[in-house]
This record gives sequence, C-alpha cells and structure tokens, in this order.
Amino acid sequence: MKEKYLWVDHYRMPRRGDDAEYFSFQNPKTAEAFENNQKYVAATLPGNLLTEDPNDSLAADRQRYINESLVKFMTGKEPLSNWDNFLNTLETKFDMQKYKDSVIKQFKEAGLIK
Repeated sequence: MKEKYLWVDHYRMPRRGDDAEYFSFQNPKTAEAFENNQKYVAATLPGNLLTEDPNDSLAADRQRYINESLVKFMTGKEPLSNWDNFLNTLETKFDMQKYKDSVIKQFKEAGLIK
C-alpha cells in the first residue's frame, strides 16, 4: 500500500510558485494550464529564500523577543514611545546587525539586491 502512494512524497518538498515540474508532475495537461495561470501567480516572497545561520545562537531568542514585543505593541500593552528601546535592545542584546548582514548576503546571492 505504501508504494501506491509514494508519488505524494514529491509534493512534500518546498517548491517555488513557478516550478513547472512540480505542477505538471502527475498530469501533463496541467502544464498548459500552468502557463495560462502564470500571469496570476504572485512572486515568491523574499523571506522564503532565507535560511537560518546555524552558528547564530541568538536566532530563536531574537525571533521570540520580536514576536512578543510586536504583540505587545499591537495590543497596546507596550506604548509606541518604547519603540526606540525595542530597536536598541535588538541591536545590543540580540546582535541584530549580524542577522541583517546574513540576510543581505543571502538576498545578494539570490539576485534580489545588488
């Protein structure tokens, strides 16, 4: 039974929105529909191209701090006057510049920026 459904493993792999092989994998007629639908497909978001630096020990803590702080700002638990403190904490405690450098390097390699 497992071999019968082995073809679905192909669909588990991350794919870009314009991957013709992915869209025409089972039915060759979908290739024609794929070409017609390309004018409606949004560009791949740049954030999907990023991979975490395995040497960045602060990545998980930084992301948690950002998420928690943004929720506080959005819900009004933290006043917007503390925004500069939030940015300063990111720069000093969570080494935001190292993360920015990593992101810029990956975007340059992907050809998104020069």
